[in-house]
Amino acid sequence: MTKQYLNNFIPTQGEKLWPNIEQQSTIYREYCPISELQSYIACYWTSKTINTTNEVITSRVIPDGCMDIVFDIGEINKGKCGSVCGLMTKFSEEEVKGISEFLGVRFWPGGIIPFLKILANDFTDKLVSLDDVLGRFAFEISERLYYAETLSERLMIIEGELVRLLLKAGASNELMISALYEIYKYKGIISIKNLSQQMNISQRQLSRKFHNWIGTSPKTFINIIRFQNIIKQLNEATNINFQDVALENGYYDQAHFIKDFKSFYGKTPGRL
Repeated sequence: MTKQYLNNFIPTQGEKLWPNIEQQSTIYREYCPISELQSYIACYWTSKTINTTNEVITSRVIPDGCMDIVFDIGEINKGKCGSVCGLMTKFSEEEVKGISEFLGVRFWPGGIIPFLKILANDFTDKLVSLDDVLGRFAFEISERLYYAETLSERLMIIEGELVRLLLKAGASNELMISALYEIYKYKGIISIKNLSQQMNISQRQLSRKFHNWIGTSPKTFINIIRFQNIIKQLNEATNINFQDVALENGYYDQAHFIKDFKSFYGKTPGRL
């Protein structure tokens, strides 16, 4: 399914839409996992923001449908472990002072479940300490990251542990993979009724599976994927016509488009 994911959905944080001060102060990079993990993991990512001025730098994170394991390097250096970041249904903002550095693993929607054997809904809109999920093992990983001297070493440590966990991982859910593929194929412009009919499953059963594997309802997830497609379009555009963008993404009511965009991004489209 990885090739189909790459063809139809690549999660983005819309870096080109960030304010100039954030773009100039933040170094954000993504790295591809090895082939055996690509069906589960979208990317490894690093983000380092340096703010030595009196200006306020706001770090914005927007919903992308994914769950992440995140390591705050500053906290790792203090002996703390990483965190599991659940699916986000709304944007978040944080003011950055001094140096802020993170290393993360971004899982495809549902991709973290076979590794950690958790219910995604328990993590939605939450940041949960990794030791609550993996116990003492989480601190052992963090300690190894602390002693690593380069990014390459840190990525090798994380990847090695993920491969080890993969050997114990539970089975993926083929019905969910098929449902996600349909949502990606239509870029989030599909009704719950049509999706449940294509999956030959009731809407109630589909909703339960989405809460367990993805962390939210099918409707909310579909809206997130549609929003992600909009951000991708804006990220790549030179001249933006928001009315055309709204129509292309199934919005026939401009007010509805603006409301959804502000809910996920924190600003109206006109304020970008």
